[in-house]
Amino acid sequence: DRKKNIVELDGNATVTQTGETVTAEHIHLDLNDRTVEARGNCYYAAREVIVQADELYFNLDTRTGSVVRGRVLHENFSLLGERINKLGDGRFQTHRGQYSTCRDCPNSWSILGEDVDLEIEGYAFMSDVSFKVKDAPLFWMPYMIVPVKTKRQTGLLFPHFGFSGV
Repeated sequence: DRKKNIVELDGNATVTQTGETVTAEHIHLDLNDRTVEARGNCYYAAREVIVQADELYFNLDTRTGSVVRGRVLHENFSLLGERINKLGDGRFQTHRGQYSTCRDCPNSWSILGEDVDLEIEGYAFMSDVSFKVKDAPLFWMPYMIVPVKTKRQTGLLFPHFGFSGV
């Protein structure tokens, strides 16, 4: 629709921009708002991130948006969630998210969090955390901070548990 500046694509649809590609069964591209709405087998590929989802909502200028029933794959981690929000450059937030550094082995281990706020080159702040090995839960923690660094760092910090007489 040239008058409204809107493009509707159906069936193996693809939108490409320098360094980025979105494919899906249906794509709605609003050139006025510079937004993409994709539904059905969505696949988004950029330099650092690959997204696979049922639905994808994305602003081409701000690089923010939402992924519905999807997975974000980065060089160093994978993040699964019912809804994953991209809040800015390298920052993701999800409710009931599953985080793992195993990109090719998502079923070997993962950390599940009720709420996850993750920033690349920063940390993943997680609440109501469960560790899973294969499909078996290993242990639970009320809150956890996980470093999300692209460069390997040394050291391992164990949490300190205690009781208060208050």
